[in-house]
Amino acid sequence: EKEEEPEKANGEIKQRVPLRRFKPANKFQYQHWRYFDPFYLYTDDTLEPYVSVKAFKYYSLELKRAIQEAVHVVNKRHHPVRVKFKRLHNGYVRHDPLQGNEYIIDATFMERRRGRRMFNERVRILRPLASNFILQSSKNDKDEKVHIVVPISDVTHRCFEFLGMFANVSLATKEATHLVLVVFGDKDLIEIEEKVDMYKKTYAEAEISIVKGVGTFSRAKALDQGMKSLESGDLTFFCDVDMTIERPFLDRCRRNTVEGRMVYYPEVFKLYNPKFVPVNNRKISRKQGHWVNYGYGMLCIYKSDYDAIGGLNTEMLGWGGEDVDFFEKVLKSKLEVLQSPDTGLIHRWHPNVCAQDTTNKYNRESCIKSRAEALGDKTELA
Repeated sequence: EKEEEPEKANGEIKQRVPLRRFKPANKFQYQHWRYFDPFYLYTDDTLEPYVSVKAFKYYSLELKRAIQEAVHVVNKRHHPVRVKFKRLHNGYVRHDPLQGNEYIIDATFMERRRGRRMFNERVRILRPLASNFILQSSKNDKDEKVHIVVPISDVTHRCFEFLGMFANVSLATKEATHLVLVVFGDKDLIEIEEKVDMYKKTYAEAEISIVKGVGTFSRAKALDQGMKSLESGDLTFFCDVDMTIERPFLDRCRRNTVEGRMVYYPEVFKLYNPKFVPVNNRKISRKQGHWVNYGYGMLCIYKSDYDAIGGLNTEMLGWGGEDVDFFEKVLKSKLEVLQSPDTGLIHRWHPNVCAQDTTNKYNRESCIKSRAEALGDKTELA
């Protein structure tokens, strides 16, 4: 990338920096992003799932400076109109020891004069030792349809719970979504078709498709068959039936997924067994659950990018393993990965039976570990 002439502002020299990204070879080398809002920094590397921004002077000052840089960038884009910061919607930060702190900021800005028009912008900033920055073009299409692909096999009751949640979050609010249920099993198919017809009668604009699964069920096969029913330019979200989706997540899925450039891997908050969870009004807390930073099953990706990478390995059996395999395909591609905790995705607890599958020792061990971890916080279990 060609370097630009330095620019002077507020007595400092600011210059666009050619970014030489570290390219991770596998999931162990990937550097996770952390998510923040005006009050909390959500992170998977502390005992608590979030920390107060104001309680830590470094976080408070650093985030404030990053927002000041964002205002400078937006002023430059809209010159000669001058703007000021109004409110933060989403923030992401990660530390690169070779380059500095990198930020992605979604915020509302307001014109200082004229009609005081307000608008949303996305700014990407690099804060190394010097006060330099890089930019990323905005992607603010709230009307872009999100195609949610959900594998279903022997979980009809949980599918009904998911449909109820989806109706409240998306259908009742006329959110731009298309739900694709990939159903294996004739009995499940009949019952789910009846339930879907009921929702379509209630919500005339509902977009819910049912794809009949072909062959023996596996998560990879179900997702792949669901993807084959979509168009090349469609924005898709791989979702499990036990997820609770909140509307702000859909906006982050749209903003953080850029065709041909970026894939979004949201870290979900997994709730513990309610038997071992104390009453707590706050949904995201240490005693309620934990961030799943080791799972790669939920992701937002364009179908064109999914196809270009080579898709999921449909030879993998059952649940588990296919997500890690695909994640490493993404890392080796030209696409950038944004993986960060997302407060709008909650994994509901459910009993988990680990099959006696001696042909896939890795899947069984992973299942047992996941089941044990989902029991509860160690302080409560003790």
